[in-house]
Amino acid sequence: MLRRNFSLVPGGEYSIEVDPRTVDETRLETLARLGFNRLSFGVQDFDPTVQKAVHRVQPAEQVFALVAPRGALASNRSTSTSFTACPSRRPNPSTAHWPR
Repeated sequence: MLRRNFSLVPGGEYSIEVDPRTVDETRLETLARLGFNRLSFGVQDFDPTVQKAVHRVQPAEQVFALVAPRGALASNRSTSTSFTACPSRRPNPSTAHWPR
């Protein structure tokens, strides 16, 4: 469908945002086959309190398993990953709760 409606330029960057709660390696492989070579995982925050408040509970391990070198997109060298985050609703938000 994408190639039928759009001309993909060789070497172009084609991005899509995915919800780490609903995507799996099979879907990531399909997206790569369709030509997507950049992903944005819709991670709002890794703090469980914030996740619950914004109704987006997703364990960090679940997200990192999709990004891990053994993941479905490891063979696509042009794939990059970004995380979209919103500031938490605390007076002094920090990244101290983010997994290292």
